[in-house]
Amino acid sequence: MLNAVEVADASGTMQKLYRVRNPWGVEGYTGPYSDDDASRWDQTLQAAVNYVDMDDGVFFIDHLTFHAQFESI
Repeated sequence: MLNAVEVADASGTMQKLYRVRNPWGVEGYTGPYSDDDASRWDQTLQAAVNYVDMDDGVFFIDHLTFHAQFESI
């Protein structure tokens, strides 16, 4: 995990997001706040978290999804 942020989404709802790096450098995550999730990312939110759309193994994931998918890190 690289960092955690709490930011308001487009509707004004506060979201807790984690920036995670896959140590193998491959992005396979396709859930909420993934690079392909255009419904959640807007320019304001991208700027607030320093979002970069690259296949660099770094991705964002919301805290609820993270805790449901990972037992430990």
